[in-house]
Amino acid sequence: MRFSAFGDTGLQISSISFGASSLGGVFHTVDEAEAIATVHAALEAGINYFDVAPAYGGTRSEIVLGKALKGINRSRYLLSTKVGKYTDPAGYGTDTLDYSRLRIRNSIDESSARLGTDYFDIIHIHDIEYQQRQHTAVALTEGYAAVQELKREGRVGAVSFGIYPMDLWWHIFGSLSVDAGLIHNHYCLNDTRLLELLPIAQKRNFSSSMPRHLPAVSSLTADQRIGIPPPQKNGPSSKKQPNSVLRREFQSVNLHSSSPAST
Repeated sequence: MRFSAFGDTGLQISSISFGASSLGGVFHTVDEAEAIATVHAALEAGINYFDVAPAYGGTRSEIVLGKALKGINRSRYLLSTKVGKYTDPAGYGTDTLDYSRLRIRNSIDESSARLGTDYFDIIHIHDIEYQQRQHTAVALTEGYAAVQELKREGRVGAVSFGIYPMDLWWHIFGSLSVDAGLIHNHYCLNDTRLLELLPIAQKRNFSSSMPRHLPAVSSLTADQRIGIPPPQKNGPSSKKQPNSVLRREFQSVNLHSSSPAST
């Protein structure tokens, strides 16, 4: 297994990561013993980064992953979870979004209990664009501040968002000091908009990773801030680039990247 520095976070992350949503039966019924064995097989294969969320399976993914990691030396793995989005266990897709300081702090306590840890290497503020962006402003202010507070307290290592819209990524890169980004689905055959962020990545020691199946996970420096205007009508294009350009860009990015395929 290959490992790469994850931006300036100080983390060394395996080139393949483990997205744990499926442990909660998100896609189909999952046998718990088989799920736990899968986590152990991943560890044996050298995978050291596990990503989960309370929304996955209505907390079941965290519960099963916590059982799988019980008794494993904490130094053997890196762990991230998410805050802000909570799914009804009885109705997948029935989500509550709450990015208030109190709910985020309670969420960290709840995830800690399920996962058997008092420290998270990365926290992603989750799906802030959902429900017609009714909660986006709170997530970018009170929610972001709450996770930064947890970082200062030593309970969180890196602060991140896990979202899709490119206009929000431009805002986050330009306005906030984050350490990582879970960038959904913008580096695949029909969408290469992640490439638009490469100049920023170079300036901020942003270690962009290539997805194996779904989103790209990328990290960036917390200490440097640069002003990034929102995308303009004549700004970066979302059009597909020629294959020759894609090959060239992929090779360029891959020199500086790890490749977590998390969800």
